[in-house]
Amino acid sequence: MNTDDLYSGGAALDSQLEPYSDITHYNSASATENNAMDTQQLSDNQAQEDEEDSDSIEEQEDEDDLSILMRSWINERSSPELLEYEGSALENLMELVDFQMQKIQTQQVPFIGNILKMDVDRIKYLVRSYLRTRLGKIEDHV
Repeated sequence: MNTDDLYSGGAALDSQLEPYSDITHYNSASATENNAMDTQQLSDNQAQEDEEDSDSIEEQEDEDDLSILMRSWINERSSPELLEYEGSALENLMELVDFQMQKIQTQQVPFIGNILKMDVDRIKYLVRSYLRTRLGKIEDHV
């Protein structure tokens, strides 16, 4: 670009900037379209997160029996009265304990078997303590 182009009113400069003119002008229609696409992507992402949350809820349902029994055990020990019996959670846990014991017997690596056995023993202690607490209350309030 020479000095003559600068003094000619900038026509030469405008012609050089022509390819970049779409960047300098704001197009509200395309912005609205982009916002709509972003909203759709957000709703799709939200749907995926909801699906993942439902998967995590299903995983939590497996753990709920243990947490229900732990909460019931703590409440039973703290309460002076006999509380509602959590039979379904107790039965489900005992089925899991039986399954885990079978798995321990077939375990090839003794270290892993010992870890699984400690977990089973912890659950058995919880069950025995819960039942012992309930029996003690029943004997006291005959």
